[in-house]
Amino acid sequence: MKLFFEWLYSKLFLLVSIVVILISFNFSFHVSASEDLNYEDEVELVEDVAKTLGLLFGDAEAYDSNGVLLGFKKEVLERELKDTSIYEEVISGLEVQNLLISESDSKIKKIGINLE
Repeated sequence: MKLFFEWLYSKLFLLVSIVVILISFNFSFHVSASEDLNYEDEVELVEDVAKTLGLLFGDAEAYDSNGVLLGFKKEVLERELKDTSIYEEVISGLEVQNLLISESDSKIKKIGINLE
């Protein structure tokens, strides 16, 4: 049960961190921009956020041998997000929180679900 709460806490902490980063990015962008985002830019931003969240709650997760979330695979995020408008904000935000882990790190274990 303790493992579940640690997992839940780490997910909630990450979600709150991402939301704060994205909100601060959005406010700073509007303050410094001479004109508002057009519809296409807003759609692109929403798609980028959706892609980022999909990775953070999927392929980019890195667990230890006990199933505890260690952080997120830096290489996966860099590869998948390099062409997005929020790449720099996501990577720097996760680096500040010390949540980026190299895929070659020996502490990472692949977690799979056995359906048998």
